[in-house]
Amino acid sequence: MPCKLCLEQRVPYYVGLPLALIALLVSVRAPKRTLLARLVLVAVALLMIYGGAIGVYQAGAEWSFWPSPDDCGGGSSLAGNTGGLLNSLQNLTVVSCSEVSWRMFGLSFAGWNVVASAALAKRS
Repeated sequence: MPCKLCLEQRVPYYVGLPLALIALLVSVRAPKRTLLARLVLVAVALLMIYGGAIGVYQAGAEWSFWPSPDDCGGGSSLAGNTGGLLNSLQNLTVVSCSEVSWRMFGLSFAGWNVVASAALAKRS
């Protein structure tokens, strides 16, 4: 289960990639509206920079350069009734934002997000 910062790093992609597609469609279908397409791409670049900054923050917490947020963690949702609440609390798994679940070439998912965000921001 992803942590809070992992989920937050996905938002720029959920918003930015459809915006980039819209900018592409605008530039192809309405060449006179290239200013609009460029403004949308600037917004995409800013979103990617934001996502990369979150990745830097999480990667720094993973490497113990600084602490992760106090409220960082994820878990399954709690039960809707009181009978299942205690059982749900006993089985609750909190995912720390400072624990790495996977690394490739020394970079975690957060580190690779920084690389991808920087590349996408540069291309926008």
